[in-house]
Amino acid sequence: MAEEDIERTIKKAQLRKATKDLLIRLFILFLLSAAGGFLFRWAEGTTELEYKCGVKKVRRDFVDNLWQSSRFMNEDDWKSVARRRLLKFEDELHAAYESGMDADSGTKTWNFMNAVFYSMTIITTIGYGHISPITFTGQLFTMLYALIGIPIFTIVVGNAGKVMTLALKLYLTSSSETRKAYTVDDEFNVPLKTGLSILTMYSLIGTAAFAYIESEWGIFSSFYFVFITTSTVGFGDYFPSNPVVAVMSSLYFVFGLALCSMVLGLIQETLDAPINNLTKKTAFILGMGPEPIETNRSTSESEEHIKGD
Repeated sequence: MAEEDIERTIKKAQLRKATKDLLIRLFILFLLSAAGGFLFRWAEGTTELEYKCGVKKVRRDFVDNLWQSSRFMNEDDWKSVARRRLLKFEDELHAAYESGMDADSGTKTWNFMNAVFYSMTIITTIGYGHISPITFTGQLFTMLYALIGIPIFTIVVGNAGKVMTLALKLYLTSSSETRKAYTVDDEFNVPLKTGLSILTMYSLIGTAAFAYIESEWGIFSSFYFVFITTSTVGFGDYFPSNPVVAVMSSLYFVFGLALCSMVLGLIQETLDAPINNLTKKTAFILGMGPEPIETNRSTSESEEHIKGD
């Protein structure tokens, strides 16, 4: 009993050290995201300002020209001019949209918080797609930033997963009755049902938070957003409207990404044998492989052969 207590004390010390290291690496990740925010705001902000000033001028000229035309024309001539002016106005707005200007002229897309959020979508590989660079400099920086940021983020997520696993196993083995069921280490080898239950509970915490913050989403849409984000699918149909909220929720998603990745690994291990069997059967049906040997039938035939002997 004393040996078990000593071992648990050692594991708790390892957990404290791992948590400390994780916090330092999260701080480094935060600095990297902040640096990306300054970088992308500089790269894209100037171009955005030029285009939006152009959009303001197009809108002002459109209104002024219509007003001047209306003073010297009859109704039919004015309508004809208005149609031509409107078509030109639509073409100019379309050109601005194709260049990435999809927000109101008074709203700055590439502010610092949005740029930080964009940096996070790069290193996490989520890629919501709500904003994207349109300049050569911004696109070049995106590629270089991804080459550096993604490996660093992968290391941090791996550390977060180990900390979560070690903490979980210490909790699951807190009583003497359950200590024989698990080995206290950082390997996420818990039963699939346990992993799914933990992931569901963790997702529901985020669902409640986002349903409260983003009141228009509702419960199901919030849960959908949490799952799509933690699984790194990131369609971009839902994302936080406030970039400050998006940046602040990044810590939640770091652990969520780690947890979802580990649970998907459990599902992969569970499906590995059935998929292999299905592959062999499909290959046999298509005439591309030998007839698969069923383990149960082979075992029964062997037992009957032994009894016959």
